[in-house]
Amino acid sequence: MKSYFLFTASGVLVILTSYDSIEHPELLKRLGAKGLTKFIAHKVSVESAKAKYGKHFDIVCQDLHESDDLRVLDYSGERAFKNFSFKDLGAPIYYESESDSGQQAKEQPKRKEVKVLKCAKCGKEYLLDSVSQHCPECGGALKKGTVIR
Repeated sequence: MKSYFLFTASGVLVILTSYDSIEHPELLKRLGAKGLTKFIAHKVSVESAKAKYGKHFDIVCQDLHESDDLRVLDYSGERAFKNFSFKDLGAPIYYESESDSGQQAKEQPKRKEVKVLKCAKCGKEYLLDSVSQHCPECGGALKKGTVIR
């Protein structure tokens, strides 16, 4: 069994798991199903967690078997911070799912051709209007054109 202190978007959690690593793909899948797709995890000793949580630790562990691979020991960030010193925390393990990393290709907005009138003098563009021949800003001549927007 392993114990981890997690910094997540929704707060701090202390979890217990039967997986050998917080980075195990199945555990990440389980955490992702609970909305935990980006976090910083620190390993904490199981003995330390047991000493700090006492009877509550025993109750949570009662059903933790190889098939029950994840248990939340503490979902109160305030209590977790009171129970653990930064000295109790192992090296940070950073995790960010692909959907949170910004690496996925973002859908580009569709662009289309737009017919415009462009002022030869000041360069301003106006939507095509067959009546206008002069720029309302500077009086320059308007020329028909097409831009992609």
